[in-house]
Amino acid sequence: MTITLDGTTGITTPDLTSVDDITANSATVLTTASSLTAGNLTGSVPASAMPAGSVIQVVTAGYTGAAGTSNTSITATGRYIDIAPLFTTSTVVITVSSTFYKEGGAGRFYIYRDGSVQIHNTQIGSNLTYYAPTTLVAYDVPNTTSSVRYEVYLSNGSGTSIYFPPGLADTTRFIAMEIAA
Repeated sequence: MTITLDGTTGITTPDLTSVDDITANSATVLTTASSLTAGNLTGSVPASAMPAGSVIQVVTAGYTGAAGTSNTSITATGRYIDIAPLFTTSTVVITVSSTFYKEGGAGRFYIYRDGSVQIHNTQIGSNLTYYAPTTLVAYDVPNTTSSVRYEVYLSNGSGTSIYFPPGLADTTRFIAMEIAA
């Protein structure tokens, strides 16, 4: 393949019609290739080349069965998701969905990173009994490429107990997305 650098504003290359015309180790940069169609392209874009706001990775986890407490102290549910960010500058978006049940009084949901850093805190309820689908969303910049754990914690402010979820057949679903900075 002949490439011409003639000192003007452009680079002249032969007409590229297939991926075979471009090698993976080539230093050629294409600005236009009118006969090269997207259907002929294969491969992937490295995560390091993704622009800000791009989803770098998605991790999911799910649990079946009740998790709850009657304790007024902040208590771990054993429901969590682990993710190892590829970049220290990434934002991790955590979504947790389940059914919430609170009988009388108020209760709180928390999401903690690695059991010590609180990244979400929501009070639900007052003096009523609640049974409703609930989704918690939290954002975190863990500033690490090591695995981090995001776990749901509960506290029972008053009333009998708080569950997330309440039943043995109920499920809890987690999604953790790493977003490029």
